[in-house]
Amino acid sequence: MMLRSLANRGLRLPLMALALAALPGAPAQAADGRGTLRRLAVLLQAAPGAGVGREIAAEIHATALADLQASGAFRQVEAAGADHREPGGGLLLKVAPRAGAAGTLLLEALCLEPATHRILWKRAFQGPVGAARRMAHRVADDLVGLVTGVPGAADSAFVFAKDLPRGIREIHAVARDGSGERPLTAFQSLTDYPALSADGRLAVVSYKAGPPQIWAQRTPQAPLVPLSSHTPTRGMGIRDLAWSPDGRLIAFVQDTPRGLSGIQTLDPATTARTALTPGDHLDTCPTWSPDSQRLAFVSDRAGVAQVFVQDLHGGQPRQLTRDGAPKVAAAWSPLGDRIAVAARQDGATRLLLLAPDGTGVTEVARWSQTVRGLRWSPDGRSLLVEIQDGGRSRFLIAEPGGKVQPADGLPTGARGPLWVKLATAG
Repeated sequence: MMLRSLANRGLRLPLMALALAALPGAPAQAADGRGTLRRLAVLLQAAPGAGVGREIAAEIHATALADLQASGAFRQVEAAGADHREPGGGLLLKVAPRAGAAGTLLLEALCLEPATHRILWKRAFQGPVGAARRMAHRVADDLVGLVTGVPGAADSAFVFAKDLPRGIREIHAVARDGSGERPLTAFQSLTDYPALSADGRLAVVSYKAGPPQIWAQRTPQAPLVPLSSHTPTRGMGIRDLAWSPDGRLIAFVQDTPRGLSGIQTLDPATTARTALTPGDHLDTCPTWSPDSQRLAFVSDRAGVAQVFVQDLHGGQPRQLTRDGAPKVAAAWSPLGDRIAVAARQDGATRLLLLAPDGTGVTEVARWSQTVRGLRWSPDGRSLLVEIQDGGRSRFLIAEPGGKVQPADGLPTGARGPLWVKLATAG
């Protein structure tokens, strides 16, 4: 279920939030400067309130429990009985759903130290009964934020191009847990390369009017419109859209008549286009720095494809990687501290992390297949990896520590997904 559809039905997030700084004895934040988390003990309890069925309580309990276990922020996550007592060091999360006004569901969450009964954190959410899972996601994300300083990404969504019958491709969105899939476009044509601004404006490449053009929303909820009358020469593609974090520009790859490609930007407000690279190499995969002042991209200008960084205001691109392995994808973390890179070497694809100055290269994982794309989670803790597996895409979630698991929320036929906050997914 997407945020706006819930908002239209009365979901209010949050109804009650006590400031962490005002609560004495709150646990120290557990994230170090590189985002690596220590593990803390968290004990989970769900107690159904008046007027709420056991099924709803069980769904909330199971969802929050799974989210917290998957977050990696805690040493242990387990279900707790009503009489649970912890001598020290652990936290107890009480999640209590009850019937709200006008047939709504009210979910109250309380985090405390069992040994002292000191309340550390309190939240309340209200909405339709069908929003129970999303409320549980919000509880888990807020608790992760309590102990790490950065909220979790359970309440997030994937936005992707989906192959449909008769050669049609449209843009769809689905919650991370696989629920609430719905179309965002209905062009009945080839539509690809979705990009989202921080305030939820969608941009796509569509062949609706013939040759590929960038279509976008100028304001949230507005219709998609073509942003330029520019018509590329037949065979010249537009791809790899990336909306700047500040929402001012859309970066993209523009093919040239010579079979090469360059990085350009488009201002949605004025439709002005700027060429950041001249198009005399194969430049692909633009990815923004969090301050919207730089773009990293993959280019063969050094011979073998490597990662470069271009300042938005000019100058020569700066080369970040210099080994002999060709790079196939790059993604700048929303936290700004790391760039993820996929590199082909010895018949395998290596997933690497490096600092924005090119130092501190570490390997996270490797696969025999080719990686088609990389996307960071909204909290900067995980990477969504698109792998070319035969003629289909397969999706994995990789953590910097090396843990890799399937991204089960993406449906068959998905390609080129974004991983975004649910609030921006329409």
